[in-house]
Amino acid sequence: MQYSKIREKVINRDSGKCVKCGSTNKLQVHHLNLSNYYHEDHVESNLITLCTYCHKSLHAKKWKLEDIGIITPPESTNTLKPEHYNFTDEHWNKLFEEKPII
Repeated sequence: MQYSKIREKVINRDSGKCVKCGSTNKLQVHHLNLSNYYHEDHVESNLITLCTYCHKSLHAKKWKLEDIGIITPPESTNTLKPEHYNFTDEHWNKLFEEKPII
């Protein structure tokens, strides 16, 4: 499957919002496991939606995926299982109420 189609599916799966701050602007997808980054067929379960700000701040190590309840597998594991990103409604609501890190 083409990356652009998978990207669209991931953003739709994540309700068209950044999973960190809830923004709907300038959305990107982030690879949870970078060992999968160069794989021709990107895997939905290895991707999450982040806005540009949260994506950049994550890579700048201003926050960790664990801060929002996402446990990432060791780099040697190729993909995540659905339970690694399957939040409850209460967790999603809490995430979207939080302000972005400044």
